[in-house]
Amino acid sequence: MSTPVLPSTKERTEFVQLYRSSMKALRQLALEAPTAHAVLYVLMERINNRNALIASHATLAKLTGKSRATITRALSELKNRNYIEVVRAGNVSVIVVNKRVVWTTDTVLRQRLAIFDAQVIVSADEQLEPDRLGKESDLIKLPPVLVPPEVASLVDDSPEGQAELSF
Repeated sequence: MSTPVLPSTKERTEFVQLYRSSMKALRQLALEAPTAHAVLYVLMERINNRNALIASHATLAKLTGKSRATITRALSELKNRNYIEVVRAGNVSVIVVNKRVVWTTDTVLRQRLAIFDAQVIVSADEQLEPDRLGKESDLIKLPPVLVPPEVASLVDDSPEGQAELSF
């Protein structure tokens, strides 16, 4: 009989767990509010290890194929049924999935202070310069490297690694 191989640490964090006691409520949610149920699963697919996620209604609409108004109603339904909590951080809403329903690890929401990091999802459609999303430019332009002749033969001569020579 062989010993099972444990998944790597990264693989072990790629899970969510459900309480059996919440399964009946989830099934009821699926019957009574199917869109809210689907949105909850989108949230569960993307929450981080503190059950938190930052995503605009427009981005959630894009992920689900529903309208922003539908997403707003679905999130309201989830909030009213205590599946999620919405925490304001300035102009940003952080969605926290109730850890009594599903969890990855313990959340740190206690009393009147919330401490968490969140998975953030942004859409190019919401950006002022959508073509720049994910295409960061160099922060500074570096001057050319001057290489002494005795080291020149060691310099990488690929286009990316070329250096100017100084004599």
